[in-house]
Amino acid sequence: MKKGRKGGNMSVNFDKLKRDLEFNEMNIDKAVIEQPANFAYYGYLWVEKMKEASILKMEVDRVYSELYMKYRTKMAENGEKATEKLIESKILSDEKYIRAYTEYLKAKDEAEVYGIVKDAFKQRKDMIETYVNLLMSLKSGDDSVKAKIDYSDIEVEAIKRKIKEKQKLSSIKRKNK
Repeated sequence: MKKGRKGGNMSVNFDKLKRDLEFNEMNIDKAVIEQPANFAYYGYLWVEKMKEASILKMEVDRVYSELYMKYRTKMAENGEKATEKLIESKILSDEKYIRAYTEYLKAKDEAEVYGIVKDAFKQRKDMIETYVNLLMSLKSGDDSVKAKIDYSDIEVEAIKRKIKEKQKLSSIKRKNK
């Protein structure tokens, strides 16, 4: 992972993330053992990114206030009418504000990415549990596994039919408009 802005935390290292998320029959024991630590690690990074975004949002607000006073005072000194819209227009086009707001948006985006990563580890936990149960069922010769797989196929087909029906209904509604 690499350093971010102003000594901040790291950007997502997708190669490491992929390695941390992958598991199979050969490394399932390791995956089960490492899951809580991986979830905690990526959850911590998410919290840090959320904190960084919050701090940068406060900086945006501070810069906005500073520029507001600057432009209001300057306009008053020049005898100009200082309307809220005019002041806001000057602030939003000011380089200092644009830089602060851009940094905030970058941090917010990174926090959202880490939120998705955190959710991926929640899903991974469920996948590991399902995979372990499947392996145990297959090793014990449980015939209900085949029935569960067939049932899942039936569910998938039912979902596909529902989607097609909704698509037909929406196309009929569009034609009637």
